[in-house]
Amino acid sequence: VLSGYTETLQDNADDLPKGWKKALDQMQQQTARMNALANDMVMLSQLESTQTPPPETAVDTYSLLQQIAKDARVITDKITADDESAESDSLVKLDCTEGIVVNGETKELYSAFSNLVFNAIKHNPVGTQIQIKSYTKNNANIIEVSDNGNGIDPKHISRLTERFYRVDQSRASTTGGTGLGLAIVKHVLMRHSASLKIFSTLSKGSTFICHFPKPQPPKN
Repeated sequence: VLSGYTETLQDNADDLPKGWKKALDQMQQQTARMNALANDMVMLSQLESTQTPPPETAVDTYSLLQQIAKDARVITDKITADDESAESDSLVKLDCTEGIVVNGETKELYSAFSNLVFNAIKHNPVGTQIQIKSYTKNNANIIEVSDNGNGIDPKHISRLTERFYRVDQSRASTTGGTGLGLAIVKHVLMRHSASLKIFSTLSKGSTFICHFPKPQPPKN
């Protein structure tokens, strides 16, 4: 209801008293953030409470990561709209091996991988380059998201997947994040028998690596 009314008022901003535009923009931003927070809390609750394993559906990571890169470029398009020197397509790079399959649930895997990519956009300066990779190594399928942005102080890394944990509390309301993204990533990976490793250097960037066991061939 709040979102609907603020959108209606924004559509008729020319007829409203002076000074209302900023207030309406902030109201719309915060209702969107509330909605995202509610959705993330529901998803995290479902991940934590369900006892059933995800479906053993063969998920083509190449197609999934292509879609995530496309969605990420929509976000960078908006961010760089006022900066003619920034090309959003060059900010999100895709280096994925075709044919890599992960057994699991597509919606959950999309949520995990997209959280890593969208976080890299939200929590770094405009113009930060983000690379999405997929490859096989040591009998595991690897999905890797890296950036050349701010980096993270090592003292925070062990706590990043805690719900609502933030490296910088002052940015909580400005990035649009909910503080639940990496907690969702952790629980999705756990449900898929996978793990997350985080490497980061201040002022040089961060790398998030998802390790998935290779799908086993069906037993006769």
